[in-house]
Amino acid sequence: MTPLTRCDLRDRSQVLLRPLSLLRVIVLLSLCTSLALARVHLQFLTQDLRIEGHKLQRMQADLADRRQALISDVEQKRYETFLSQYAEDELGLQKCPPECSYRAAVPAEVVALWGELAREAAQSEGADQRPKQNVLAAVGERMISLSRVALARELDQRPE
Repeated sequence: MTPLTRCDLRDRSQVLLRPLSLLRVIVLLSLCTSLALARVHLQFLTQDLRIEGHKLQRMQADLADRRQALISDVEQKRYETFLSQYAEDELGLQKCPPECSYRAAVPAEVVALWGELAREAAQSEGADQRPKQNVLAAVGERMISLSRVALARELDQRPE
């Protein structure tokens, strides 16, 4: 029989952790950690950019609405200028200064009569479009600015 001795299976000359393999593990772990941190950072950046994009889209919509309102205002002013130029040039109308104008109350019956006459005139001309609703007739009695004092006096002297 052989004597019992302690058997050492490992070679004492071999080291369990070599410095080069330890360095590789550390580099690999730091690389994985830095990639994970970069991914988290990019997710936060993309979320911030999405929020900023939504804000910019809202601002763009507001600016587009404002632009459209300004264009409408300019077109309305152009139309009013065109109407006043047309009235002065083509129809020979002039602006009436306030001291030459007179305001008179027109009864609702007269306004209704004007509306009826306008409808009859439109129908007699064979207009296939509906006549626009007479705003004065819908509202009732209104004040009308007259450019001739004599016409206003005639309306005031009319028997009731």
